[in-house]
Amino acid sequence: HGVGVDSEKFKKENLNKEQKEKLRKSLGIKEDDFVIIYPAELSDRKNQGMLIKAIGLIDEEKRKKIKVLLPGKDSKNGEYQQLAKSLGVSEQILFLGFRNDIADLLQISDLEVSTSKQEGLPVNIMEAMFSGVPIIATDCRGNRDIVGNLVEIDDNKILSEKIEDAMINKEEYISKINEKYELRNVVSEMEKIYKSLSKQK
Repeated sequence: HGVGVDSEKFKKENLNKEQKEKLRKSLGIKEDDFVIIYPAELSDRKNQGMLIKAIGLIDEEKRKKIKVLLPGKDSKNGEYQQLAKSLGVSEQILFLGFRNDIADLLQISDLEVSTSKQEGLPVNIMEAMFSGVPIIATDCRGNRDIVGNLVEIDDNKILSEKIEDAMINKEEYISKINEKYELRNVVSEMEKIYKSLSKQK
């Protein structure tokens, strides 16, 4: 079941209130902002453009309260930054570049959104699941194996509506933790496979 997630690393208790406030402040996030995260390389396959366009469709007053964190290497050479600018949502979208503190960023997030066109078993969604962060994802292979609350790929309007709903009804978007994706269980699973293969030899 994928590469597994170290659940200890993604526990809610790993950051205290002061640490969360300090991290939010360092990113220019206000206390009452609604924080969306999508940790992934900026690419066509990860399809961050869909999320940016969906943010542009959200009611302006609600949009003012939204901050979208996009940590990840930029393989689009600034194309998504230009898209955000053209849609007037540059203030909402924070392009963070490569980060090694995804576990901490998840702790200050209210919602994870994945707009990917194709996945294996998406690690970012599994990490959000273990962090207790609500999730909305596109209906593609990999995503649909882990979560509900799916949106058709590039249906920007429905995604914007679901985000607005999640701002009020976060609990409805929380995915139940499935322990089969926990690292120790994946390691145990792999051990059984290798032992089985060595017996066959």
